[in-house]
Amino acid sequence: NTWGKAELVPVFSREAAEVLGGEDMTLMEFFDGETMDNVLGTLMLQPETTVFLWDERSAEQFARRFENLLRRRGVRTRFLCERINTANVSSAYEKIEECIMKYSDCDFDITGGAETAIAAVGMAADRYGVPLHTIDAASGRAVSAKGKEYKVKKPFLTVREMIELHGGEVREGKRDDEARLWRRNEDAERDIEKVWEVCRSDCGAWNAALGTAAGYRADKRGVMSLIWQKLRAADIVKRGENGVRYKNKLAAYLLGRQGTALEMHTFAAAKSAVDKAGKPFFDDGESGIELLWKDGRCVVNEMDVFLTRGAVGYFISCKNGSVTSDELYKLDVVSRRFGGRFAKKALVLSYFEPDKSFMERADELGIKVIKNARSMSKRALAKRLTEA
Repeated sequence: NTWGKAELVPVFSREAAEVLGGEDMTLMEFFDGETMDNVLGTLMLQPETTVFLWDERSAEQFARRFENLLRRRGVRTRFLCERINTANVSSAYEKIEECIMKYSDCDFDITGGAETAIAAVGMAADRYGVPLHTIDAASGRAVSAKGKEYKVKKPFLTVREMIELHGGEVREGKRDDEARLWRRNEDAERDIEKVWEVCRSDCGAWNAALGTAAGYRADKRGVMSLIWQKLRAADIVKRGENGVRYKNKLAAYLLGRQGTALEMHTFAAAKSAVDKAGKPFFDDGESGIELLWKDGRCVVNEMDVFLTRGAVGYFISCKNGSVTSDELYKLDVVSRRFGGRFAKKALVLSYFEPDKSFMERADELGIKVIKNARSMSKRALAKRLTEA
């Protein structure tokens, strides 16, 4: 498509939109710095047309990403874009009035946008009687300012889609398939739990043993021997002529780093989490995912467990040892960057007991701290994750 200064070429032709159906409305979206405010209306209402009113150059890049996402899904909505000057109320009102004349079935989403634009659309609504609404992501409702009823569909984003919409991408590292795939695998989960049982029996010894195996010196040789003896008893590793032989690729991945066992145990618990109706609580997820910021800084952050429920991202950091408040700040920054204001954040600790100031800082940042995970059942941990 060719993207001009005034508007976007439609994703689908009008003829195609008529064949596919779609809600009989033109959704007017004020482009906002909050990514999820820009997408929820279209995802939930699935209108025939969405028009972005924008005054930022970044909106064009965002619209491209959103267009590509919807194209892959085969969604019926077509996109248009109109520039608006939000420097003052009068200039914004002039453009809004023009759009009302141009799109007879327009319906304005006032969830996000500049204050001048919201003030202007309120004035226009009083004069022309056009409908206004806000999107309540928590309840999954479109709330009308004039008593209109909306039929909404549950919004849903995969982990990759959420990252893409926020202008990032996944850098593929050396992860096992079980860390990438969102589906239950009983054999894999059994191996994960076997390794976790050894890890949680003595988390400090586990870290020392794996540290020694990676080239570090443990305080006691017996620590290393005991942990690896338990792993052999669980049929996860065997002695080989040239060192350790792993049961499979997953076993090698679980023992590759000190924290991977806790990460994968947490990921497996998330897969097993259910809602009150007994249905899977989370819609998608990945573990050990590397997130690349694509805004010119080339920053890479790893998220131990990244989950989605509807259009809400859950960012989970897992620590199998001591942790400082720096981890809280890092988790907060990454979650805001790739999840926005709706993001849920949790820190899973296997045995470390944080002090009062640490917990107060976590509370200030909206981070749920799940302590003593080594003593929790898988079901209990799953429940705590849903409460993040």
